[in-house]
Amino acid sequence: MKEGTAPARAGGGAGAAPEQVNIILTKSDDQNSILVVPGKFYIHVGDQVEWRCQSDGFSVDFNGVNGSPFGTTSHYQRAGSGSIPSGLATKTGNFKYTVTVDGNVLDPNGQVDP
Repeated sequence: MKEGTAPARAGGGAGAAPEQVNIILTKSDDQNSILVVPGKFYIHVGDQVEWRCQSDGFSVDFNGVNGSPFGTTSHYQRAGSGSIPSGLATKTGNFKYTVTVDGNVLDPNGQVDP
């Protein structure tokens, strides 16, 4: 599979312990774009994702038609390198979100199943 497009699948769901999918954000070799691995996350209600970035300053925004799958939080931001946990997914659907790292922008996807 092409880097940045491999799906990640958490194994949560009804009655299961919450799962976490780690999403790695990196700058491309030429520093002019962002790589997001996996390119699309797949989780269940009650699971969460955690975005990790080694660059200084990044943000994640859910501004699509379906909003955010993580309750009322639609904007996540970190001033330095590190990670941001999403909190638990509370609704199902397909979600588009925007990642910004050092001024570079990418719009990956996520899916939350029951």
